[in-house]
Amino acid sequence: MATYYINEAAFDLPDLGFTDETIHVLRAPAEGAGELSVLTFRSKLPAPKPAAEVVLAHRDHERRTLTGFAVLFEREIDVSGIPALEAGIRFRNESGMIYQRNAHFVFPDQHLLLCVNAPLEERERCDRTMDHVLSTFQLRTE
Repeated sequence: MATYYINEAAFDLPDLGFTDETIHVLRAPAEGAGELSVLTFRSKLPAPKPAAEVVLAHRDHERRTLTGFAVLFEREIDVSGIPALEAGIRFRNESGMIYQRNAHFVFPDQHLLLCVNAPLEERERCDRTMDHVLSTFQLRTE
């Protein structure tokens, strides 16, 4: 049996092999049109893989599915002692050009992706938001 935590509560799950593949979306109004959003994505890895391989597969998927997709920068970072692969990308959606900062945390059994999206015109605000999120990031061990 495992205890599953959400902001509002916690509950036990029977031992049936559940995997956590939740997506969280937090939204704030943009200074102009659109919105700024912070997103987390969890996905199960069936077997341990090198972080670069997991991120490359994710980027290939983005390249195929996002219009106007381009990688603006990529780098390795350390977040609270945890290695991560970070990137800045841009793509087009129904509201226009979007800028995204993302950080990929790859563990033996899980890929955790943290993203901040904003209209391309609000790139600086997006960067400030991601810098703040990463500077306060802490893995919960419960």
